[in-house]
Amino acid sequence: MGLGGGSGSNAGQAVAIERLNTMVRQLEGQVTFLAEQVRSANRNKDELSDELVKVTMELEELQGAAAKVPNLEQELTLLKDRHKAALEMLGEKTEEVQELRADILDVKEAYRDQINELLAQLEKLRKANAAH
Repeated sequence: MGLGGGSGSNAGQAVAIERLNTMVRQLEGQVTFLAEQVRSANRNKDELSDELVKVTMELEELQGAAAKVPNLEQELTLLKDRHKAALEMLGEKTEEVQELRADILDVKEAYRDQINELLAQLEKLRKANAAH
């Protein structure tokens, strides 16, 4: 029994060692897999960190632009008011020019009428003088 029992014990140890080797290989595979997951997570973290920096910079730019909006709105309102006033003045001046042009035409017509009347009177006087 001593020889048979020893060999059974060796076989049992071999099976146990084989099981332990299998478990070690499985655990090594898991370690490799988990190490790759950690590397992937670190890459993702770095990419997200870079993206966060970009988004933060964009946010700061947008906040700066947003801070200018009230002043720009006020400036736009002032410009609209000035534009409206300028258009009103232009309309008034255009109307004045039209009235002055009409007045000039009226004066020209009055001068023509006076000249024609004076020429007619002159002609009458010439005829009257020629008849005497």
